[in-house]
Amino acid sequence: MSGFAGVVSLDGAPPNVGLLERMAQTLAFRGPDGAHMTAKPGAGFCFTLLRTGPAPQCPSQPCSLDGRIWLLGDVRLHGRNDLRRKLHRDEFGRGVTDE
Repeated sequence: MSGFAGVVSLDGAPPNVGLLERMAQTLAFRGPDGAHMTAKPGAGFCFTLLRTGPAPQCPSQPCSLDGRIWLLGDVRLHGRNDLRRKLHRDEFGRGVTDE
């Protein structure tokens, strides 16, 4: 399983990048196939990737549809095509990944 960690600041302060780097190093055993860090005002996240099979996996996390709400996850979604149809995925525009 991939690794996730994060820091959220309710006052909107920027995250300590050094702390995020140390958290990512601690999670390295969970994700030998890659690492990604994201720092935004008020929050920072680190992600380490473990490839688990032939299905496409996104090498970076988190994902956002609107730049305000961020999603982190390493999930297997059954019924993906049906869900995409129901959500009318094309309305989200280009550049949004579901891998």
